[in-house]
Amino acid sequence: MSEWWCVKDGQRHGPISSDDIKKLLLVGDVSPRTRVWRKGMEGWMPLSGVAEFQVLVSEFPPSIDDDELSEPSLLDTDERVVLPSTVPAGRWSRFYARNIDLLVFSYLGWVSLVIAFPAVRTLDNHPFMVSFLSFPMALLIETPVMTFLGTTFGKAIFGIAVRNLDGSRLSFGQLFRRNLILWGYGLGLGIPLLNLYYLAKSYRSAKDGRRSSWDEIPMHNVRQASIGGLRWAAGFVVFLGLTVWLVVLESEPVHQTAAAASPSYTWVNPYTGDTAIIPSGWRQNAKQERTNPGVWWFENTKSIVVLARETFPDVDLARYVEVLRNANDYGVLESQTIETDANGLAVHVLRHHKSTQGWTYRVEARVWKISMNDYWRLITFTPAENAQEWTAANDLGRVLANTSLVPIKPTEASIPL
Repeated sequence: MSEWWCVKDGQRHGPISSDDIKKLLLVGDVSPRTRVWRKGMEGWMPLSGVAEFQVLVSEFPPSIDDDELSEPSLLDTDERVVLPSTVPAGRWSRFYARNIDLLVFSYLGWVSLVIAFPAVRTLDNHPFMVSFLSFPMALLIETPVMTFLGTTFGKAIFGIAVRNLDGSRLSFGQLFRRNLILWGYGLGLGIPLLNLYYLAKSYRSAKDGRRSSWDEIPMHNVRQASIGGLRWAAGFVVFLGLTVWLVVLESEPVHQTAAAASPSYTWVNPYTGDTAIIPSGWRQNAKQERTNPGVWWFENTKSIVVLARETFPDVDLARYVEVLRNANDYGVLESQTIETDANGLAVHVLRHHKSTQGWTYRVEARVWKISMNDYWRLITFTPAENAQEWTAANDLGRVLANTSLVPIKPTEASIPL
């Protein structure tokens, strides 16, 4: 049984048990504002701030002439905020405040990931992977926000404050640990089913008046000011609006509109000096191009077109095509033909289909030879059964292929003397 100390008439009294404190509260010898302390707490705090007594305390308003807090204490500093008119935060208020913060910070986290690592955009069609990566990013962003502001957008709407037992703000390290535990035991690491299990478990804890696991290390209180029904309803509308906004933002028509809105630009083939107009909606993947010299990588929301120039001494066209025919990266070969393009060049065309992460892609590899040892290779990846994407990728492919046919004319400086 816990042993407590309390302050009465400026003097410490104790140790006394939790049951004794409850009896004293019932008979009026102590009030909700009476400061208490026990081993493990960082400082004295009002009885109303102790989770163990909050349900009982909520039934007893502080007396008018109570002045236990009149003497100076650690509660009277800028960083230690007393919330005398607050009550333990309601479970639904915490739920909506948390989800508002997750929606806002997850979106910012995902945008940050895409900017830092453009390749992750290919996961847009995989909600599990997006949530798995976004949740920890959201909590990482929230930690410094809570450290410096003491609140977040969602918590401010619902009047929720997270404080240490002595009323002070949590430090960066404390918030980091809290969010780490929240990610695991509150959000289930963003893993489906496991996520639902921990959400249900957290709901039961809140319903029974028990602390959530992330409120215990370090031990702190989550309090809520009186906000009224109108403000609570406004918070719910904000939550609903953010949810709808993100659903619409991730919808296919919006993605297509955003892609179409990106401007066209001129690309110069560095080997031939010829130029091509890249249609709106296509962008280059600079990281892939830096990693693979001689390769130019173009993407839109669904498709990829890759143009590459390669040199293989003593490798004839038949051998080169055979290597592509069996390339695992392209999937299962469906057909192999030879075509003659508008410039009279023989072009070997290999068509594959590739299934990965629940999606099937149509892959076409086109190869033509420009000298004894030099080859051009054009690869297109498009979603299967999507005629519009296939047409767009092939149109871009023809534009890029045409730039490979105009050689750079030698300048005077390049002519041997």
